[in-house]
Amino acid sequence: MALSRLVQIFRNRLHAATAPLRRLYQMATRRRQIEAYLRDTAEPRLILGAGTQQRPGWLSSDLDPRDHQTIRIDATKRLPFPDGSLACVFAEHMIEHIDYWQGQALVREVRRVLRPGGVLRIATPDLVRLARLVCEPLDAEAQAYVDWSNGLFGEHVGNRPSFVLNRAMRWWGHTFVYDVPTLRDLLENAGFVELAFVEVGESRHDALRGLEHHGDVVSQAANRFETIVVEAVRP
Repeated sequence: MALSRLVQIFRNRLHAATAPLRRLYQMATRRRQIEAYLRDTAEPRLILGAGTQQRPGWLSSDLDPRDHQTIRIDATKRLPFPDGSLACVFAEHMIEHIDYWQGQALVREVRRVLRPGGVLRIATPDLVRLARLVCEPLDAEAQAYVDWSNGLFGEHVGNRPSFVLNRAMRWWGHTFVYDVPTLRDLLENAGFVELAFVEVGESRHDALRGLEHHGDVVSQAANRFETIVVEAVRP
């Protein structure tokens, strides 16, 4: 086994073994981090499910932070922010990892912590575009996505789109994948207004342009194909 693989296995096991102590530390320091950030930042902005993503002016959060700059937040629980304290919240390829009812509770929590006029931006896989892979003839863009997915992940027979769709529904901890009407209802029922479905990287708001980084993880073309992005305003 290659040395790099052994090192990665050791790091993963060490990370898992130290998780309880790390979480205690994260919870003990989180309140102080949030208070300092809100005190020092005129336009506070939160990333949910940030992974290792750090952006100037934004506070990153994740269920399992990998660095001291990222605070621990379980997005299925009450968000640890005062009412009306944030200007923007961004969640990229995150909401599909919790079930619909948890997603419903999350967007209501986001509405609570946003200021009037604050913006929620969500990027998430598009159920309809993925389902069309098995329901309609593939155009060049769809075929390229199928080729990419089956070629990268390797679990398929005959390069069939059915494997791509099953992967999107079942892998990576995906729990509920949205289409546009369901996502719209979710946000409107939570009290958001001025919904706008936009392209990856595009926005009506300067602070929200060029935010998506999922394309760096998969590919830019794959991200554009599979992702819907919506922005909604807290009245």
